[in-house]
Amino acid sequence: LLTGECLRRAREMQISTIFLCTGEFMHAARHIYEKLGFRRVPEFDRDPGPIAYRLDLDSER
Repeated sequence: LLTGECLRRAREMQISTIFLCTGEFMHAARHIYEKLGFRRVPEFDRDPGPIAYRLDLDSER
């Protein structure tokens, strides 16, 4: 998956946190993000518009 490669590179670059936004209608993408460990960050959501997710890579080390 492209997402997996992005995460691999982020870890390699010692990036600590990744934020992303996606559409409410992107059910498959949201499922993938959640399966990879991303958590919703409602305070960064836009109304109307994208919903925000965050993954803390530091917590994996």
